[in-house]
Amino acid sequence: KQQPELPAIIDEEVEIAPRTVIEWRALSARGQAAHLDYRNSKATLNRQQDGEDDNLIDWAKWTWNPVTGCNHNCSYCYARDIADRFAGTAAFPNGFEPTLRADRLSAPLNGTPRVSDDPRERRIFTGSMTDLFGRWVPAEWIEAVLGVARQASQWEFLMLTKFPKRMAEFDIPPNVWMGTSVDCQARVAAAEAAFEHVSAKVRWVSVEPMIEPLHFQHLDRFNLVVIGGASPSNRTPQWIPPF
Repeated sequence: KQQPELPAIIDEEVEIAPRTVIEWRALSARGQAAHLDYRNSKATLNRQQDGEDDNLIDWAKWTWNPVTGCNHNCSYCYARDIADRFAGTAAFPNGFEPTLRADRLSAPLNGTPRVSDDPRERRIFTGSMTDLFGRWVPAEWIEAVLGVARQASQWEFLMLTKFPKRMAEFDIPPNVWMGTSVDCQARVAAAEAAFEHVSAKVRWVSVEPMIEPLHFQHLDRFNLVVIGGASPSNRTPQWIPPF
């Protein structure tokens, strides 16, 4: 398979901009550092508005996407539909191509949770438009996101991946909940094996969408289980598992 041609080395003084993996690798070391260290005082988290959409997640009030895009190509992916719809805009300049958004890195540092008895007010779903631990994601991007989470101790960050084994390669801050998506039985064994080694204070599994009955041998390795169906996508209809 022919590999895509890398662009010429990008000068480190170039304006901070969304970078695909190929563009990232073409940056000089100083250029990469400039992106990872960039702090945008205007960056904000995205708040889910109650009652506006029945498909919104119900275990966190905020989302944060310093990385967008994914290579899994799941048929039921809502994130791909959104990115494709707004491809070429400021929100998704590269569509669903994995992209670092350095301008969003500092968002959790720019605010504090609302005072509330609802614990979801301090929870941020991190990477709702990506798989942050996908094999294609540069380790430096992951470290940058975890570094911000470590600084922003006023928040709890909930992360999900279909590559749970990679989570064990990183030092996880105590305010980060590490989770894995298990949609079918074929993913169960890998999830259980990986979470024997994931050093997170809270470990969880998202059975969303649950597209077939699942049987676990080591469900005790998770503190939380989320179960649900799938929103309609451009490729698949809505799916609600039988109660």
